Amino acid sequence: MNAPFPMIAGVSLDERGASARFEIDCSLFSEEVALRAAYWLGDRGHVYLSKDDNRLIAEIRCKDGQSGEPLTFLCGEFCNGLVDFSLRARIAAESEDIQSALLQRAFIELIPKQDRA
Repeated sequence: MNAPFPMIAGVSLDERGASARFEIDCSLFSEEVALRAAYWLGDRGHVYLSKDDNRLIAEIRCKDGQSGEPLTFLCGEFCNGLVDFSLRARIAAESEDIQSALLQRAFIELIPKQDRA
């Protein structure tokens, strides 16, 4: 029999199969990234996050109460969200100097030329 969540290691289902629970490795994904991924998924599912030492635990349920394939899909979408928001955070950190320079330049342009030092 195929595992119900082949893309996520360590997934456990509740007794009815209506929710999936798994750990998020905090060395790969920050708490902020997990919160962003949970919020992003909020229109389709419920994500409950808890913290224990250096690990986050996610429990995911479909909003419409479905289990099986829809729940598997939702868990995969959450994992994709973790990767997406993690990469966004890294890109933002890498380009922080450029963003700051662009904002500074934009605000300088708002000051009339005669008032610039």
